Amino acid sequence: MAALEAPSWMTFPRPWNMAGIAAQVADQIRSSRPGRAVLVGHSTGGAIALQLALDNPELVDALVLVGTGQNMHSHGDVEAIIQRMEHSWGRELFETILDRSFAEPLGSSERESFLDYADRIERRAAIEVLTSQRATDFSGRLAEISCPAIVIHGMQDRTRTSAQAEALGVALGGAPVHFLSCGHSAMFERPDETATIMRTIL
Repeated sequence: MAALEAPSWMTFPRPWNMAGIAAQVADQIRSSRPGRAVLVGHSTGGAIALQLALDNPELVDALVLVGTGQNMHSHGDVEAIIQRMEHSWGRELFETILDRSFAEPLGSSERESFLDYADRIERRAAIEVLTSQRATDFSGRLAEISCPAIVIHGMQDRTRTSAQAEALGVALGGAPVHFLSCGHSAMFERPDETATIMRTIL
């Protein structure tokens, strides 16, 4: 099994919307490997994975969805974040978003690495992709997805609730939902447990 790294969609040129990024990833799958792929998506990446599975089901063997949901209804402070991106882009905003993504404070070198990445993000990319995700609602379409799926959710996630994770599993035809003791970023906070769960679908 070969790993295929998805485009760094917030540091690359447009498209910066759900359908456009999903199409870009689909093109990469087609050009890089035969057959179908297991898509692993975290947060907004999970929404992109769902979009790809709906638009190009022939390319998707399974879905691993981490810290994501059917839509952004009741998604904490997304409106406030978009407003802050418009008016106060910079390290203070990046630190706020980063710190709420983890249940425990990051080490200084890890934190700085994430912030260095944030410095390279185009402001318009972040605004456009969040605006696109806010307008996207998969709740009426997820029954169309027939491939296996698993949902992973951090019990201390400050951006999405456990009920939203459970609802995603139900909407995906009863996909198993795994709860871990962590925040929004299970693959970083609980890498071994996340990997063990992922192996159940590979």
